[in-house]
Amino acid sequence: MRISEIEPTVDEIDPEGPLFGKRVAFTGTLDSMTRNAANQATVNSGGKPSNSVSKRIHFLVLGMTDYSKVGTDGMSNKLRNAVELNDSGAAIEIIDENDFLRMADPTAFS
Repeated sequence: MRISEIEPTVDEIDPEGPLFGKRVAFTGTLDSMTRNAANQATVNSGGKPSNSVSKRIHFLVLGMTDYSKVGTDGMSNKLRNAVELNDSGAAIEIIDENDFLRMADPTAFS
């Protein structure tokens, strides 16, 4: 399923939630869920998941990094792009998986 085709699986979405109306991208391997589950939780919280990082992204969620894939600096392409965009004036908040879990609506995982 394409990320743009994900539909909410909850009856109500809190418009006051921290992810509501926000674009969220993920990088690295998530510890507590699959990427598909994280994208679904984002949609269920009123957010918009994204496969790429641009100045339109609000949050980049960092999972565990595989240094054999990203090199010794530990920066994935998405993280590197987010840092470069922030350096040029974007406002991408880089958060870890636990921050994402706290921000997502608890019913988003049911």
